[in-house]
Amino acid sequence: MGREHGLMRTPQVQQVRAEMFASQLRRGQKIDSKFCDNCGTRDLINDFAVDTAADGIVWAVGSGGQWSMEYTDMADTRGHTHHFDIASFNSEITSVSVTSSRCAAVTTLCGKFFICKLPRPNSSGWIDWDNYMGGVSAKFVPPETSLWSCVANPSGNSDLLVAVGSSDSPHAPSRGHASIITASGHFDVSAQHRSLHGLRCADWLDATVCMLGNTRGGIALWDSRTAGTSLRFHTGRAILGLRGMGNGSELMAAESGALKLFDVRMPTTDTLSIARQQARKPLVNRAPFYMPTPEAKMPNTAFDVLPSARLVARRDDENTVGVYSLITGQRIKTLKTEQSASVKRLRFLEDTQGTLGLWGCWGSAVEAWTFGGEDEREGEEGEVWVKDA
Repeated sequence: MGREHGLMRTPQVQQVRAEMFASQLRRGQKIDSKFCDNCGTRDLINDFAVDTAADGIVWAVGSGGQWSMEYTDMADTRGHTHHFDIASFNSEITSVSVTSSRCAAVTTLCGKFFICKLPRPNSSGWIDWDNYMGGVSAKFVPPETSLWSCVANPSGNSDLLVAVGSSDSPHAPSRGHASIITASGHFDVSAQHRSLHGLRCADWLDATVCMLGNTRGGIALWDSRTAGTSLRFHTGRAILGLRGMGNGSELMAAESGALKLFDVRMPTTDTLSIARQQARKPLVNRAPFYMPTPEAKMPNTAFDVLPSARLVARRDDENTVGVYSLITGQRIKTLKTEQSASVKRLRFLEDTQGTLGLWGCWGSAVEAWTFGGEDEREGEEGEVWVKDA
């Protein structure tokens, strides 16, 4: 048994395991946003987070300058969804997060941070919104600051979040702002960090250390216990997204046009770079990796990692998601979305039934691919055909 465990750590076996996991992705459920009463169209979804303690989704919906934080309850056994408006904003919602202690939070482009405690589901699984106590909204950053991202701490029953923003005005005293927030009935800013460069993204390396990515290509580690920071990596290009690998040592960073894997135990160079789509056949022409996100402007949330299977999923084109191996950097699965809209967010998540899947939002819908499920017909390489679709 010990020898088998040792073999599982070899790159060859890890690659086979990654390909096996990716091949099992099957299209699962799809949840649409509700129709707008004024214009008769569905609201756009900017970001979402799944409430893992109940069968529901917190998402940011809206258009223009009118956005709402909404809870969608999917517990109805008849297949109906129920929408509950939590809060409304006269500014674009930039990120949504739900902590393991069931606190939901959003950040907005005008620098506001909103947080609320989600009601407990009753014995039948329904959310009791009659006992909803509301939330708290605050602006704890300078007036010129836009909040770009908030990320919940990954440890169990935690109520910590890290939020980052940046000031693009030349009159701001410092360009980057990061805050560690303790969520409860209200919220407390337990630590703050200032950066000379704009911050667009953050994540947790482990339960106590945050990662901060700035617009000059720097990745800093921030210890939430001591509030100490250290610049660990410098890539030379704007860091637009970060994901921790869950082992306290590896992290994945999204630059403008590339994904790079780093190990804090190694020198400052990346251990893997995925800059272009990898062709499986030498005669097949592949387009360059496409990311329609301006450098040093909008954060990149259209990628996520599954460390246990050594996989990363990312937006490859407007309505295409590629699943790549973290062993070789090769693309081993291509998923097509049902809408011709830009993929805004990708998350590997486990639902209330314990089913692991890849969730994404684009246009007016949230869709999921689960590992397993119904059989599919495989068409040409790179396309996924769904039964009865």
